[in-house]
Amino acid sequence: MTKTYAWGSQAEVSSGGERYSLNTAKQGPVVKGSRITVALNAVRTSGDQFPSPTKLRYAVVTGDGMLCQDRTPFQMLTRGRVEPVNVSVQADSPGEDKNRVTLVALDTGGRVLAAWRTGGEVRTIAPPTGCTAKLKEPFDPDRTTSFGKAAPLRKKQVEGTTLRVAKPKVTNEPGALSSTVTVEVTLTSPFSAIVGPQQFALVDGKETCARA
Repeated sequence: MTKTYAWGSQAEVSSGGERYSLNTAKQGPVVKGSRITVALNAVRTSGDQFPSPTKLRYAVVTGDGMLCQDRTPFQMLTRGRVEPVNVSVQADSPGEDKNRVTLVALDTGGRVLAAWRTGGEVRTIAPPTGCTAKLKEPFDPDRTTSFGKAAPLRKKQVEGTTLRVAKPKVTNEPGALSSTVTVEVTLTSPFSAIVGPQQFALVDGKETCARA
């Protein structure tokens, strides 16, 4: 029997060789006529750093036990990045009691991996990404460059290469256990280079950092 969580609780699930972290909004479902919408945040916690189609499907179980499946196909998820998902389904009859609605996450075979409903078990865990690592070596704050300005990379083998970092954008999604920080980086170089998000880290005031 799948454990059922209260709205706002976070669940870790596995499907098709991928692991996911799912967290529903605390307010639960919104019912307008025959339309039932439930907001959740999804994070892919395994695999590479690039977006890939999720192996999950979402559905709503109404008070009379009818399964209403969300038709949204193949949500693209980046590992470690919180992505908001709105599960929206059409019920057979209007005016569904939101307290009798259950949201379920399904694998590709239709097996229920996690469920949320009013009165379910309250569960909160640490966000899938956090500031836990320490910098390997200190840096000089006086040598930092302002956001938006180009900074040269100080290594002989990449002379003429510069990085321009835009001002970070912070997104706080309803019901999320953490904030998403997005930083746009532009690399200019006379050399052929491949730069990935794993080569960057965000550092807070305590010099702890979170990888992308």
